[in-house]
Amino acid sequence: MHRAPPRPRVWLIPLLAVALAALAPGCTNVPELDETIPDWARDARYPQLIPLTGDLASRPATGAEAQALEGELAARAAGLQARADRLRARDPDAE
Repeated sequence: MHRAPPRPRVWLIPLLAVALAALAPGCTNVPELDETIPDWARDARYPQLIPLTGDLASRPATGAEAQALEGELAARAAGLQARADRLRARDPDAE
């Protein structure tokens, strides 16, 4: 009886490449986080916490405030649109 030569395992090479790519980051030398903190920051006092009960509470804008804000945003949008139009109209080869 004559045996056929063994078939090459083509799937083995990509599998090994993926395994090496997955394991390679484990070989890197990452500094400890404690070593990256400067002494002045390590010795600093913890900041005092203050309550945020009414300071950041959202309140609806009044009619006048809403209209003023809407006008400011419309003016800014118009300015940005005009700038975009000028940039589109420029010839990049002329510069």
